[in-house]
This record gives sequence, C-alpha cells and structure tokens, in this order.
Amino acid sequence: MSNQDSEPEIDNSDLEGNSRSQSSFGDAIEDQEDELGSSESGEQKSVTSDSSEDEEQNEIIRTGAMIQQSKGRKINKNERITPPFITKYELARVIGTRALQISKNSPIYVDPKDSIDPITIAEQEFNENKIPFIIRRYLPNGNFEDWELQELERLD
Repeated sequence: MSNQDSEPEIDNSDLEGNSRSQSSFGDAIEDQEDELGSSESGEQKSVTSDSSEDEEQNEIIRTGAMIQQSKGRKINKNERITPPFITKYELARVIGTRALQISKNSPIYVDPKDSIDPITIAEQEFNENKIPFIIRRYLPNGNFEDWELQELERLD
C-alpha cells in the first residue's frame, strides 16, 4: 500500500477564504492597520495635566475611588475632612512611584551613600521629606482633597 491511499485528502477549498491577511472577524488586517495608521499620523491627541501652574514641580498621586472625576471639585485646605496621616497604601504607592522614577534616571534629591537600590533611595528621600508629590484623595461624593507629602504625618 502506498502513503497516498492510506492518508485522506484534505480539501483546501474551505481554507482559502481564511488567509493570514484577515482577522477573526473577517475584516482584512491591512484595512485595520490603515485605519490605525491614519488616526496616529493625522490627529494628535492633546494630553492635559491635572496639576495647576503652581504645582508644576509636584506629581499628583491619586488614591481612593475616582467617582465622577469631572463633576468633583477640589476641597480647600481649611475644609479638609480626611486625617493628616499617610496610609500604608499611599506610602507604598509613593515609594514605588518614586523608585520607578529613580530607576529611570530621575534626579536624586538626597545623597545615596553607596546605595544603588532605587527603593532604598526612595525610602531615604521620604524619610528626609524630599519627595515633591501631592496625594489626591477622592471622596465618595466625587470631590477630592490634595495633600502635599510634607503635610502628612507618618504613623510608625
């Protein structure tokens, strides 16, 4: 017996319509790339910043639920209702964000003392109150409070 007799023949006529140039939805991939390419090269999306002009040097770290951001308003410093203590979650976020910045060659605000670990350097900056971050705490009604990192006390 030959190999041709024992193996069934495969009908390739059904496979011809499903080529690599089509997506699983039946649209040609080239067409999708053209649409993506035209949107990327045509219009450039503007990026807005959450910080005002006086907060240029500070990065805002958002915490809490962000419910209806557009309808919320900033609470004044004298009307704040949240306690002036940094939570362990905010601390972890601040240290992690600052360590990431340091690992990407951001300027270091303290003397690292032979330390090359970004997390250790970020913790040292936090202990010396040198990190220029603002903690944004969202309230259940959609409003938010901005706390400078230097204003918050550490509970240890």
